[in-house]
Formats: sequence, C-alpha cells, structure tokens
Amino acid sequence: MNSNSQGKLQTQRTARPSSKPAPSAGPKVAHYLCFSLQCRVPLLPKFIVPLSERFREAANHHLCKVYGDGTPSFALFGHAKDRPADAVGEHQHAFYLPMAACGDALGALTELHVWCPYGFTKVEIEILLRVNRLDWGSGKYPVRPVLTALAKEPPSDAPFSTGKTASRLWRSASPFVPPRYFYRRDGSRLTLKAKDQPELQLIECLRALGIQTQGEVRRIPLDRNQAVTGQTLWDIVRTPREEKDHFRDATSVSVHRPGSSSARGRERRVGVFFEVEFDESVALQVPALGHSCHFGLGLFVPAS
Repeated sequence: MNSNSQGKLQTQRTARPSSKPAPSAGPKVAHYLCFSLQCRVPLLPKFIVPLSERFREAANHHLCKVYGDGTPSFALFGHAKDRPADAVGEHQHAFYLPMAACGDALGALTELHVWCPYGFTKVEIEILLRVNRLDWGSGKYPVRPVLTALAKEPPSDAPFSTGKTASRLWRSASPFVPPRYFYRRDGSRLTLKAKDQPELQLIECLRALGIQTQGEVRRIPLDRNQAVTGQTLWDIVRTPREEKDHFRDATSVSVHRPGSSSARGRERRVGVFFEVEFDESVALQVPALGHSCHFGLGLFVPAS
C-alpha cells in the first residue's frame, strides 16, 4: 500500500483476471491484415523494426487492458510457452511487415502487412483493430494505422511470399541479418568467422525451409537501395579498411531484442542485401529470413 499526500492509504490497482474465453480460443477467421500507415513525415525503411515493434507492443497493451496481464496469444506474439499443439512447423506466429507501396520511388514505409500462418481468432483480430495510434519519436508525428484489407488468406498479388509464389530469382527488400554473429570485437581487434559469414548463414536458413535446389547467392550493392533524394534509407557500416571486403555493402540495422525497450537502448547488427538465383523456380514458405524476420528484416520478394 502507498500513502498519499493527505495521509490516506491507497491500495495499488492490479489487473483483474478476465472471465472471457482466451483470445486464442475459437476458430481462425483470418490470416492476413493490411494497414495504411498514415503519418505527416516519411517513415524511412531504416526504422522498420522500431515501427513493427511499436505496433506489436500496442497490440499487447490492448490485450492486457482487456484481459489482464500475462494473457497468452501465440498467434500475436509467438511465445514458445504458449505454443499450441496444432501449430506445426516453425514461424507460425504473426509477421509484422512494414513496407513501401508498390512503385514508391522514395521507399517510405506506408503499409503494414500482418500475416500469421497459424491464423487469428475473432478476438485477436479485434485486438489488432484497437491499435489506432503509434507515437513516433517525441510523439509529435504519430503514425495512424488504418485497416485496408482483412482476409482469410493474403491476396494473390501480396508483396511478400506465403509459399504460393515460385520464382527463380528472389531479392532482399530489407537487409538480411545473420542469426549468429559472424564478427566479434576484442578491444580494437575484429575477429571474423569464415564459417559464419552472411552468405553461408542465408544458405542455412534456406535449407531449414527444406529448399535443396542449387543456386547462387549474391550481395546487392548498397547504392541500389539508397534514396536519391538526399535522405539515407539505410545506415552504412563503417569498418577498418582491411575488413572492407567482409562488410562490403553492409548496413547497420536496428534489430528486435526480446524484452527490450527504447529506454534501455537499441541493439544494432550488421545486415546485407542479397539476391538468390536458383537453378529452377522455388517457393519460399515464409516472407522473411534471419534475425528479426518477424519484424520485417530479411524480407525476400520475387524479382520481376
């Protein structure tokens, strides 16, 4: 109990457990939502993870507000302890994918695609629809998500892969961040692990999806992914001259850190844009690969 300024005793309020059915209980009514991200300033691609995190955190806030703290929802948040028995395979929970509209020369993030292979219940959809404001930076320019699509399955022209589109050539729409560090810094000395270089880790991710088709992995020059308007879409990695080949065309990317908050600072990792050319057409079962793939990094799209 706390004492207020008038000498009265106040009891701390705690969230009351809800008598409602669990949000994940019931039939799956949709797998896909699309929101228009409306903001007075351009949302540059380098903020892709902070933006998707902010949306996911807002959904969690509304879930706790309605149901009380600690309410599980595997579809929304993917916590392993909440994983239902019928969620077969990896990457079954929601992907939060901020993207630029097709044909947008600047590449500003104007759409948020939410796709969940496992599927959302009606209650989980209602929680997502409660997210109507994302405070950005100081909060001076809020982002307002406006629902534009809701469907059982993504449309055939969805700008990401759900395993239904096959292509010989796949390109990064956002940097691929290797799941494991391929570099370590010991004081002023940088140690590199050849067996963990980004190309090899990308191949591991593809093999984990069951893809055995042979192909070639190539880095995409960073200048092909930078704006010509004077604004930097991605932050370049600054490295010692002798290490320039290892970090060629690499970006410094803000990544998701479980349990982190902006107050504790953000973690940054090295990411690389890739294209993968297979010997024959291949369908990717998930939209994105690598670290923070559920928050928009490592997004691969078929090349036209």
